[in-house]
Amino acid sequence: MFKPAHCSGGRGMALITQDTGLDEVFALTAADYAGTSDFLVEDYVDGSEHSVSGVVADGTVRILGVTDKSVDGPLSPSWATAVPSALADTQVKGLMRAAEQAVLAVGLGTGGFHVDLRLGSAGPVVLEVGGRLGGDLINSHLIPYAHQGAVRPYEALLALLTDGELPGETPEPGRGAAMVLLPKDGRPAAEAAVAALAHPRVVLAEDWPGTDTVVAIVVTEDPADLPAAVADVRESAR
Repeated sequence: MFKPAHCSGGRGMALITQDTGLDEVFALTAADYAGTSDFLVEDYVDGSEHSVSGVVADGTVRILGVTDKSVDGPLSPSWATAVPSALADTQVKGLMRAAEQAVLAVGLGTGGFHVDLRLGSAGPVVLEVGGRLGGDLINSHLIPYAHQGAVRPYEALLALLTDGELPGETPEPGRGAAMVLLPKDGRPAAEAAVAALAHPRVVLAEDWPGTDTVVAIVVTEDPADLPAAVADVRESAR
């Protein structure tokens, strides 16, 4: 896997095979934010994609949520992010352990973090460690919805930074919540959002800036119902 070193959002990534033209690959460093041709080459790991969100202070890690990401292919951006993970408990705990070890290994001090991982046949593999709470509405919407407001990552981060107060152990989520990207299909964003809100499980729908999609928040009273609800919302938007 080829990645420009100073980039994000999957820009400039390429899956290298024996048939890949390296001149074309090296040209992808034009996606770097800085005026550099720096790049990374990593092993490609096949498997499901996940992220772990939390806060850390003086070597103590508190994990606030584990998400599942839906992707259509090796280099495709995720089109849905769901809380809680639908994996088996042992697999979720493996992701959490890997994330905690990664946060401590890179020396994050006090603040929020997100860790992106893939779960391959040999177990979790860390893709990225970020020293901030992650995006995709995970911390602003999904975790609070899933916990019915009992867990609010940004408030937990502010309490940590202002008062040095770490949150307690995170309870199991009582609901399911997902962010789903839906195509506009040539419609104005407002029209596509209204159509998404007609679904009984959608609680919010808005234009997703910089894309040709609308973002919808899907909430279910039972976390086990979330995958089917996400699939139904996506199908209804076609």
